[in-house]
Amino acid sequence: MKRATFIVLSVSISALATAAAAAQQGALPVLLQTALQPPAASAHLYAYDFVSVSTGRDPSTVRGRIDPSLPEGKRVTITEAIGEKANAKKIDKRMEKNADGDIWCDRMSGGAAGPVRELAPRDGGRVFSFVPKAKEDAEKEEQKLYEQLTAEVLVDETTRTVREFTARLREPWKPAVIAKLDSMTMVAECALAPNGRAYMLRSTTTVAGSALGTDFDTQFTQTISNLREVR
Repeated sequence: MKRATFIVLSVSISALATAAAAAQQGALPVLLQTALQPPAASAHLYAYDFVSVSTGRDPSTVRGRIDPSLPEGKRVTITEAIGEKANAKKIDKRMEKNADGDIWCDRMSGGAAGPVRELAPRDGGRVFSFVPKAKEDAEKEEQKLYEQLTAEVLVDETTRTVREFTARLREPWKPAVIAKLDSMTMVAECALAPNGRAYMLRSTTTVAGSALGTDFDTQFTQTISNLREVR
């Protein structure tokens, strides 16, 4: 998830694949590669509205707009920030770092680190399971996280686009001496933008663990709506 983002530990997560199992060299690789490859005419930028909801120790609801065509520092507009510790200025500054308009589901992973298994089909699509690989430009923390995940991706056979993906932590993991993740799951739903490219419509990340001796169990959900082309 580039924006499927691992909020609690400031680590981005995403989960998609670009290869198929070695035993299946027919149409399967073509289907996956088509779904995970940006269209030839993919330079469109879209502004959009968002709603972010966090639960746990510090629940909050944040609403706003992002316009990636504007200069840095002006791309994010927070219209509402509800919550005891919800600081609109800090949220704006944090979101500016990722307000580049990269909301596309075909950009959520650098591929599969190993073989891809095909699972039972569902909802008119084909489902694949794999260990996701971080993109080449991913930071070390993100690369380490990807190695701990198992992902499933649902590909729509008609549109040949990603419809949904799920990433789960295989087992408890300590990314640092002072932190431990007991469980983590991210489920993201994709929809087609006006240009026919799949974008992340809704994502929900649930994380449980401890940091600095304090337990946490948090869920973060972000929904995107009202896409409008700005370039």
